[in-house]
Amino acid sequence: LLMFMLSPLYFWGQVENKDLKEALQEQGIPEGEFQEELKEAGLTEEDVIEEIESQIDVPEIIDGVEVEDVEEEIEEAIEEEVEEKVEEIVGEKDKPDIIELNNDQLYSGIYGHHIFRNKSLGLFEPTGKFKAPSDYIVGEGDEFSISIWGDVNYSKALKVNKDGYISDQYLPRIYLKGFTLENAEKAIRSNLSKSYNLRGSFMEIELTYSRPITIGIYGNVFNPGSYSISALNTALNALIAADGPNETGSIRKIKVMRSGEKDRIIDLYKYLENPNTDDNIYLLDNDVLYVPKADKIVSLKGEVKQESKFELIENEGLMDLMGFAKGFKASAYKNNIQVERYKDDKQVLVDVNYNDLAARNKDFALLDGDNIRVFKVRDAYENFVTVQGAVEVGGRFELETGMKLTDVINKSGLREEARMDQVYILRKQSDLSNQYITVNLEEALIGINSSENILLQPKDKVIVASKAEFIDYFSVAVRGEVRKPITVEYDEKIKISDLLHFAGGIKATASTIGLIKRKEVDGNTSYKRVDLEEITNNPDSEENIILSPKDELIVYPKAKFVDNAGVNIYGAVREPGSYPYNEQMTLNDLVFLAGGLKKEAHSSRIEISRLITEDVEETKVVVATVTVDRGKVLEDEGTFELAPFDQIFVRNAPGFEMQKNVYISGEVKYPGIYPLTSNNERILSLIERAGGIRETGFAEGATLERQKDGVGYVLVELDEALEDPDSKYNYVLKEGDRIFIPKVKDLVTLTGAINYPSIGSLQKVNVPYHKGKRALFYVNHYGAGIDRKVDKGRKKFIRVVSPSGRVKKTNKVFFFKVYPKVDKGSRVVVGRKKEKDERAKRERKEVDWGAVLSATMAQVTAVVTLIVLINGSFK
Repeated sequence: LLMFMLSPLYFWGQVENKDLKEALQEQGIPEGEFQEELKEAGLTEEDVIEEIESQIDVPEIIDGVEVEDVEEEIEEAIEEEVEEKVEEIVGEKDKPDIIELNNDQLYSGIYGHHIFRNKSLGLFEPTGKFKAPSDYIVGEGDEFSISIWGDVNYSKALKVNKDGYISDQYLPRIYLKGFTLENAEKAIRSNLSKSYNLRGSFMEIELTYSRPITIGIYGNVFNPGSYSISALNTALNALIAADGPNETGSIRKIKVMRSGEKDRIIDLYKYLENPNTDDNIYLLDNDVLYVPKADKIVSLKGEVKQESKFELIENEGLMDLMGFAKGFKASAYKNNIQVERYKDDKQVLVDVNYNDLAARNKDFALLDGDNIRVFKVRDAYENFVTVQGAVEVGGRFELETGMKLTDVINKSGLREEARMDQVYILRKQSDLSNQYITVNLEEALIGINSSENILLQPKDKVIVASKAEFIDYFSVAVRGEVRKPITVEYDEKIKISDLLHFAGGIKATASTIGLIKRKEVDGNTSYKRVDLEEITNNPDSEENIILSPKDELIVYPKAKFVDNAGVNIYGAVREPGSYPYNEQMTLNDLVFLAGGLKKEAHSSRIEISRLITEDVEETKVVVATVTVDRGKVLEDEGTFELAPFDQIFVRNAPGFEMQKNVYISGEVKYPGIYPLTSNNERILSLIERAGGIRETGFAEGATLERQKDGVGYVLVELDEALEDPDSKYNYVLKEGDRIFIPKVKDLVTLTGAINYPSIGSLQKVNVPYHKGKRALFYVNHYGAGIDRKVDKGRKKFIRVVSPSGRVKKTNKVFFFKVYPKVDKGSRVVVGRKKEKDERAKRERKEVDWGAVLSATMAQVTAVVTLIVLINGSFK
């Protein structure tokens, strides 16, 4: 309805200056007639568009919903409705998804259903690579391959005929119908031995084709019906054809029904306990498999090896259930298993002591819908004592009957620094309060029966202290201009000379004055200056004081107390920068240190800036310009002496400039490096110097990479520049520019969120170019449309990247999208819708679609009215 109402707007949505002609053709309106009517009305197409836009005032947000979201909701709702209708028509609507499981995943349905979902079972085909089991029943249509090699050579493929035998002109009839495969092979081997002398020969017999049979699969399966399958399949394999039992289908009472015989029952749990069971049921033509509804389903969770829902049959209870669940985990608490069940229209809880049942060889009856939970053991072990502190091995130790303190100490061992006169035992009282017991471990070890060697109780903690914990350790340190900065342990008689000895003495660059940094008792820090030269020359001097704990000796460099007077040189020298000053330094010396003058240096424009100090409080700067002899500047003949803090500026010679090169490659006659002939040489000039573009050149795909200032790639439309030299794309070239002109490209690349098969691994698809076609044509025609569900693709995110790198996006006029045109070599990209974060989803208001459509229709009506009025003015 919305599209129908908006249809008069479609033409106006397509009107753009560059696309006007195409839009008129699409609407079947003669271009001349349209222009004539516009001229008579004194309007341009831009005027009409502007007037319509001024009348449309669609709000950015309608009832808290962005207009963009409204459009997406409408599109998605329509698509979902169409897809649901299609599924309903083709019969797929009620078909559930097949759930595939990893080994570590649990299937939420009845235990046993998973083998039909995770491909544990497969359906055998009549031909192909297979190994038939020995108990397979041979029948009409089965084919055997018989090969004999050695002294006798024989090779035949023989099929069991309708009379039940195989034969050829050299063999008698061998009846095989109804035989097991094992007996059939014995019969073939026996008969061939009678016809051929097989001594010195080898024989191989193989079932290469199993006959097809038609069976029926009915009841509680996903897809009941009649199926043609290979006779090689057992009844369980055959169920795969119908996708197995559905959510309510039994796996304990599956019936195999055969005319004239008693029904046979398949119990899948027997197969799960022993997949190699000999109780395989092979099917015959017209057999029927019937899956009834499961009668009793219980749920088991908790500390068992297999949590799931289980199907139980008559007379099966809790003991059987635990067998199906592969038993308890080691952590299971079996004294109280809880059963939640529905009884007499209410839910009840039943506690079951599994250990008691097992001891009495009893069982507990379960009902349909029971939920059984096995809890985890919560009580931790208590038969331990803990030893910590100055012991060889700390931690928990088993508390044995009659264990005393010395027993556990012998297990843990004592370290040399252990304090034995006072060992503590922390004991938890019956009221959960703590009690510390002090014992003399030395006496306990001497006299085993001593009262100090107390009897331990569960959870006692033995704490052995270290003597080191009762001693204060201090250090002194030296850092700075010493050969080896170091921290050493403190001694009450250690002096500064001792500390310097440990540090390898002071460096030649060290100052003669050092500083002792001391931490006082009150927490403050004090400093004391010491004469290091005096201490070094005379260790008995009063300067060589005894150090205190935590003292730090700092030895400073001489340079710390000297002004750093240097000179600087800037400009056209090879190594500009700052250099140390000396009293005899001349200008030539400094230029020599800076690597000499560059070619572009102006030898008569060297400026020297000097700081003049009249007194401490006032300074001034003077500047002088000097000339140097370029030929002798590196010789020691300069007489201009420098002063501290001088700054020298070597100016460039005016007009001097090195060559600037650019590079052009690709489809030109003479690619390579070209020097710029002027500061304003342009692209077309360079192309002309390179001999012009070859016939195979693709000007539309030309690229320009600008290395100067790290600019990178610059968008260039060379085809436009070739048509109009005054075009803005005929850029002025800069040093280092690289122009590349590729060969003609006649393909279009599709990428992004499209429905093309395996696009995730292919990443892109190359398709033929169609002149004049827009992006959506390529997406629908070659990409199978937009992938809206998985990749969240959207039409409004369609973009076209031209060969030159220009990106054209999908524009919107009113409610319609104008897709970009596609040129040769372009790339069509279908973008994806961004996921909204959880907060945005929560804050988003419920959409009042009535209000939205009402507001939209009102705007549409106003626009249609305006178009009618404009049309009237044309006429």
